[in-house]
Amino acid sequence: MDGMTWVLLAIVALAAGAIAFLRLKGHLTGDAAARAIGAVVELARKAEALWSGYQGAGPQKRAWVLEQLAALGGALDETAAGALIDGVVAYLNATSWKA
Repeated sequence: MDGMTWVLLAIVALAAGAIAFLRLKGHLTGDAAARAIGAVVELARKAEALWSGYQGAGPQKRAWVLEQLAALGGALDETAAGALIDGVVAYLNATSWKA
């Protein structure tokens, strides 16, 4: 495996760890976890579609997704949400998903 694959695996592991930590602490139930992951996947896909063709727009996409998550309501831990966003984006990139 090359270096980028290891980086992607580390990001996915970090996102999974963040979700597991939040579930163990009782901040995220099973249904809430599924809804949160689904929301992040949908928002990441929309961000990719909105900024398709732009190089280096990662920070703008991430900020947009965090803003949309905050607008959905509820408490938002930007560190955990950021790890989840990174994991979703890494998955989308690894599967060569295109907008």
